[in-house]
Amino acid sequence: MNQKLGDILEFGKFTPEQVDVTDINELSKYVPKDGHVDLGIAENLAVRFLRGADSCAELLGKLTWWLARQEDEKRAVLKEAMLVRATGAGYKTAKEKQIFAEADPEYLKACERASRAKVMVQWCKDKQRSLINAHYLMKHILGNNSLHRNASGMPIGAGQSAETKTSWGEKEW
Repeated sequence: MNQKLGDILEFGKFTPEQVDVTDINELSKYVPKDGHVDLGIAENLAVRFLRGADSCAELLGKLTWWLARQEDEKRAVLKEAMLVRATGAGYKTAKEKQIFAEADPEYLKACERASRAKVMVQWCKDKQRSLINAHYLMKHILGNNSLHRNASGMPIGAGQSAETKTSWGEKEW
């Protein structure tokens, strides 16, 4: 079945204020603050952090689109305030119209919506970066522990030739 990006992202139905980020926030609590992680959970966390970063990437696409919409709306409201409302209020010069428009309540609301969108994009980027860094930390911890066992239950390196072992102890396919 063919999938279209517009259907996946569901632009028309997207409102960022209603996005549930509980999973991302809960996962962020597991990011180690001091680099110490129990080896028993490091492999599980590595996978979870990578999936969380992927969720952030999907959300980031939508938020970036939302930010662009808010910026477009802000410019449109400013133009309307300058060309329509300022002229209707009797302002003649471009400078007077600009000052009027920049103090216009509708424009100020549009500026706030654009600012909120920017903060949402930055929040998502920061969470994604944190989860990716945590993923690599888990991989580093696992790769540096000679006692760690892979999914087959064999110690990393056991039964593997030097040609098939990667830096993380996995086979290259």
